[in-house]
Amino acid sequence: MPIPAPTLLEVSTDELAAWPPPPDTRKQPASYFNTLREEAGIYRFAEPHPNGRPIYLATSWKAVSHILSHIDEFDSNLSHVLPDMAALLNLPYPEVPTRYRPEGIAFTEGEDHDVKRAWANKLFTPERMASYPAVIAEVADRLIDGFIDAGTANMSDAFAEAIPLEVLTIIMGMPREDAADVKRWTDIVTRLSMTAPTAEEIARTEKALDESSDYVLEQCRMRLENPTDDYLSEVIHDQIARDGEFDQNAMVVHVRSMFLAAYHTTAAMVAALIVHLTQMPELQESLREDSGKFRKVIEESVRMEGPLQWHPRSCVKDTVVDGIEVPAGAIVFTSFGAGSHDPEKFENPYEFDAGRRNVMHHLSFGSGEHRCPGAPLARLYAQVGLERLLARTKNLVLDEEASDLTPLPGFNFRIPSRVVVTFDKA
Repeated sequence: MPIPAPTLLEVSTDELAAWPPPPDTRKQPASYFNTLREEAGIYRFAEPHPNGRPIYLATSWKAVSHILSHIDEFDSNLSHVLPDMAALLNLPYPEVPTRYRPEGIAFTEGEDHDVKRAWANKLFTPERMASYPAVIAEVADRLIDGFIDAGTANMSDAFAEAIPLEVLTIIMGMPREDAADVKRWTDIVTRLSMTAPTAEEIARTEKALDESSDYVLEQCRMRLENPTDDYLSEVIHDQIARDGEFDQNAMVVHVRSMFLAAYHTTAAMVAALIVHLTQMPELQESLREDSGKFRKVIEESVRMEGPLQWHPRSCVKDTVVDGIEVPAGAIVFTSFGAGSHDPEKFENPYEFDAGRRNVMHHLSFGSGEHRCPGAPLARLYAQVGLERLLARTKNLVLDEEASDLTPLPGFNFRIPSRVVVTFDKA
């Protein structure tokens, strides 16, 4: 039985005049996306950004795909168009020279991006990936041990967030007990407003970045003194081999970026998949009988509820997207969620279809040169973690009274607040 489509509500003219949409709209954006998409695949808001730059939102699959794949027209470096937000990505130790841009991998281009992406890809080599299922299964089983006898659990805290946090520290070569600090730092950053951070948000975020920077630098120095065969040691070795000496700013920014990219998006993905499975008991049984069906179920789940809703770009030259003129200097937000629900691309886009023919065309992992390098690991978290959960439980049911599926505060991510389930032991 498919999950019913969301109720589509009337969108006010105020919502269509200025960016960003209000919080209630961001909680359930289906109507908003549909209304803007009917106006244009890429929509220009009447009111500009406070800095005077025009703001666009791409909502059609065609427009979003074009922007993500044309880096000659749309740049990820936001220092000119969104300086307040870009300022929070500055070097953690400005008095120390570096060969690299201050931003993490998601906000840089050209050779700088290529080098940082190569560093990231070292975590996802075939050899490393082959070792991860056993680690994920071990962590998942230990977490399940903690709630299996209770017959109920808050899957957000006890499972969906805990798996990527702990596994990430293990596979990057850091102590498991440090996962709690990683969570605290990254939770603060994901609550950040994407367009105009408040003074309080800036102060809180800067403190989290300072603390996490000091932590990462300490981990790097330990490996400089005593290299091991872990991921961080390998990346440090390659950076020194390339540049001749250790670049602490580059390594700190890189590892911080990996923490942020690999935790929240995966936790949201696993939580949403659990919700979808509780809504379709027959699908639970089907996956228990044939785990080979997991791949398309995971892709359809992440298409339906992509963890990253939108991402900004800077238009670097006058261009045309989906028939709409976009001037150089404009701020352009690409909506992965809207593009993945475009009815021109996906039939009945708000219905869960485990057999959807073109499900792999969704945009939840991005596209083009900035497509998420950790997507294979995210899929592995979801499959191995849920395989263990389904193997040890039956009759997974969402406790609707105890759960809160509205997204957590924060502009860019779509993470359910609290997913509580009941179940029987298998």
